[in-house]
Amino acid sequence: MDWEAIGAIAEMLGAVAVLGTLVYLAIQVREGNKESRLALTNNIAQQYNAFLQHIAQSEELSKLWVQALDGDLDALDNMARSRAIMLMGNILRICEAAYLQFRQGRMDDSSWQAYKKTIYRGVSGNIFPLYWSLRADLHNAEFANLIEKALKEPDTRKIYV
Repeated sequence: MDWEAIGAIAEMLGAVAVLGTLVYLAIQVREGNKESRLALTNNIAQQYNAFLQHIAQSEELSKLWVQALDGDLDALDNMARSRAIMLMGNILRICEAAYLQFRQGRMDDSSWQAYKKTIYRGVSGNIFPLYWSLRADLHNAEFANLIEKALKEPDTRKIYV
C-alpha cells in the first residue's frame, strides 16, 4: 500500500468522524431544545399553580376572587376592586408569558391550549372589563389582539361554582 492510498483512507476516516460528530451534536442540540421547552413550560405552570395556591390559602382572598369573577362588583369596595384588578393582572401576565413562549415555538400546542382556555373563560369574568380598560396598554400588542379576539367569543361558563 502506498502513501497516497493511506492518505486517502485517513481522509475518508476523518470525514466519517466529522460527519459522526455533526450528527451527535445535532442530536444533543435537539435534546437540549426539548429540555429547555419542558423547563419553560414547567416554570410557567409553577407560576400558575402558585397563583392558585395564593388565592386558595386565604378564605378572604378566595371570596374576593370568586366575587370579582362571578359576583356583583358593586358590592366590592375600592380596595377590594383594586386587589381583584391586581389578581387579574397577575393571572394575565402568566397567560401572556405562556402565549409569547408558544408564539416563539418554546411551548407545545397542548400546553398552550390550557392557558388559552383560561383566557377565554377569564375575559367573561365581571372584573375583566374594568381591568382591561385600565391596563390593556401594559400588555404586548400581539397578546392584546388575542384578548380582543377572546372578548368577541368568550367562554361564558362560570369559572368557579
